[in-house]
Amino acid sequence: MMQVPDKWDMGVRELIHQFINQYGFATVVSNDLEGSHLPLLLIASEGENGTLYGHFARSNPHWKSVAGTRVLCIFNGPHADTNSNNYLAIQREFSTL
Repeated sequence: MMQVPDKWDMGVRELIHQFINQYGFATVVSNDLEGSHLPLLLIASEGENGTLYGHFARSNPHWKSVAGTRVLCIFNGPHADTNSNNYLAIQREFSTL
């Protein structure tokens, strides 16, 4: 079980399911601490807490270490990437050199 600070604890299963349905992209972490980013689908009516379904690319060997085991799925919420055309403007404002 993962320790969750009170300010991030949703507590109510329905709120957790709603969050997963809204932000279904997760980091799947196996027991050997390998991780993969996957879109996951929640079927709330299956299992004690619902069941997550996803799909690994055949070329990703991580699926072999998660098959038939419990894994940690981390849902981060909304995310985005910056357009590479913005990199120069960002570098001028926040130099990383």
